[in-house]
Amino acid sequence: MFFSKFGYIFGNYQGARQRSGADLGTLIGTVIPAIPTDRSDASLLATFFPGNAGAKIDPVVSKLLNAKGNQFCPGANGFLIPSVPSGNFNCSNPGRFSDNQFTTNWDRKFRDGTEKFAVRFFFSNSDAFKPFGGGGLTSTYGAPPSATDLNFPLDIPVNTRFLSGTWTHIFSGEKVNQFTFGYNRINNSYTNVPPIKRSDLGIISPTDSVAVCAPAAPASKPKRSPPSRP
Repeated sequence: MFFSKFGYIFGNYQGARQRSGADLGTLIGTVIPAIPTDRSDASLLATFFPGNAGAKIDPVVSKLLNAKGNQFCPGANGFLIPSVPSGNFNCSNPGRFSDNQFTTNWDRKFRDGTEKFAVRFFFSNSDAFKPFGGGGLTSTYGAPPSATDLNFPLDIPVNTRFLSGTWTHIFSGEKVNQFTFGYNRINNSYTNVPPIKRSDLGIISPTDSVAVCAPAAPASKPKRSPPSRP
């Protein structure tokens, strides 16, 4: 804070950077089939359909099991869905949180102290990334993710702006007039960051072939000339 001929000016900044692998939305534990490290169709058929000569692996399933990614704590082969021989799958993927806040105040007196103007401004940008945060209503706001929450990873940016101003006029020791205005805006979103897209797996949606057409322009009516006078 400092004082000048322009009044009192105060500014403050604070920031936070956090990483955690033990918070809600960063841990997952379940039981999955023991998928072999060899993800070829022949290996998958021998593992899940032994002795069934007519069995086939769906191409979408084959691409999903062979997809690479680090979402679920991959092993040496880097598969998105890891190979766990025991079937007991537990994974901790660190989440991230960042926050930047700035506050500034300005006060100034005029006309021998009978007039005073004050301005307050607050700025905040924060972002939370939860690898297993889930997109359900309860899990989004801090509750543990449930088995039906499949909308993850989840990115939650929150941007806040606040501005207020106050003008004070002192008429006398008994009469004071004060005018205050303010503006507040909070913009937050819950963004799903898919580790793999359906286009990567060759999934075709029925709506892919639907064309978005512009509405037809209305037909113009022919103009009629006014009747001629004799």
